[in-house]
Amino acid sequence: PTYAIRHLRNSLAWHMLQARHRLGNAIIMASAATIASSAWALPVYEIYKVGEDPHWVPGLNLFGPFGLDLVFVPHWDNREGGDDLDTSRAFIGRSRFDLLRDQLPDETTIVGIDEHTALIIDIAQKMCRVMGRGGVTILREEAEQVHASGTNFPLAELGHCHDIDPEQGLPADVWQQALQTQCRGCPRGR
Repeated sequence: PTYAIRHLRNSLAWHMLQARHRLGNAIIMASAATIASSAWALPVYEIYKVGEDPHWVPGLNLFGPFGLDLVFVPHWDNREGGDDLDTSRAFIGRSRFDLLRDQLPDETTIVGIDEHTALIIDIAQKMCRVMGRGGVTILREEAEQVHASGTNFPLAELGHCHDIDPEQGLPADVWQQALQTQCRGCPRGR
């Protein structure tokens, strides 16, 4: 995740991805990219493999402009460590993750996504949908809510989401390019 953050932050690729997302295009991310898109990113490799103390790094914050302070944690239900090593919560384990949770701002919502599971966040419809084999766990304030595969839930469970000027924070030339490519093949006048 930290590698992705380092290379994508303020890049043309990241700005274009944001622009396309704001134009209603689906963005699909997995594992490290999902973590990187968070407001606060979990440096999994640095903690799990290198042995650094549990900490967060500023993420790319894809949903921040919409007013959402989200932390995505894929591999929420990982069991590769078996009975001997807790590898849930993206290989961090429950006890270390509890320490990490205490380090986040109070307004942050943690979104734990089980393996082989997708969370579809539809900003326009203000809805979320869980698909796949597992579920999604929402940790917000003191509450924990688990949503099983096949369920929908209101986007408001992730925090207060508001509409934005889609150009906000994007370079003007990137926005114009996104608009031009968005309308290729559109009927005339659109």
